[in-house]
Amino acid sequence: MNLEEENREKRKNASLTVEEWLTFFFFPLKDKTTLFSKESFNEIEEKRFKKYGFEKKMKQAKEAKFFGVLFYINLILIIIVVFNR
Repeated sequence: MNLEEENREKRKNASLTVEEWLTFFFFPLKDKTTLFSKESFNEIEEKRFKKYGFEKKMKQAKEAKFFGVLFYINLILIIIVVFNR
């Protein structure tokens, strides 16, 4: 296996960076309310993951988005409970 193939395998099996994970976590949903049809960072990154075959990153991005949605649901529930006292 030459150096280029080794590097390709390393990138394919690399995990999300902390910054990438936090972006998927805090912005889990697509924003359709913008006036311009620009793609979000998450959409661009997901296309790149698919294009280059980064299966591990795609899986981790889905998990981060799932946990992000759960986080916002819990946050809303906590706010409702606190303000209804």
